[in-house]
Amino acid sequence: MRQEVEREGARTTEDRRLLSIRFESFGWEAVDKAASAAGTSNKELIADACGHLLVEADNGRPAASLPRMPAPAGGDERELELTLPARIWDLLDAEAERQGAELPRLIEHAALLYVSDLDAGRATNAILDELDED
Repeated sequence: MRQEVEREGARTTEDRRLLSIRFESFGWEAVDKAASAAGTSNKELIADACGHLLVEADNGRPAASLPRMPAPAGGDERELELTLPARIWDLLDAEAERQGAELPRLIEHAALLYVSDLDAGRATNAILDELDED
């Protein structure tokens, strides 16, 4: 669903999409734990992870690329409704196509990469570096 919203004094278009996201139990536990530590929902954490992945892919970071092994067949699948700016959805769709992956698989990878980077302090350092540039 597309809607116009105002953020920080600027109008933007956001889209909501319902996606089936699948992780093994350790994946959901890691996402839930990171979301809890950040004081947010796992849905918001995964939305943030999408932007993080796009920045990392744009910077040429190898970890932003999906592993070439097949997605796990098992695990727990949850439907999440994510709201992101339309521009971010377009970039995610393009990145999934570039990597030859389905969008939900790319978002699963984004979430695990983001959780890992948060745990290692890498995401926090990148945010602080960006604030220093402003």
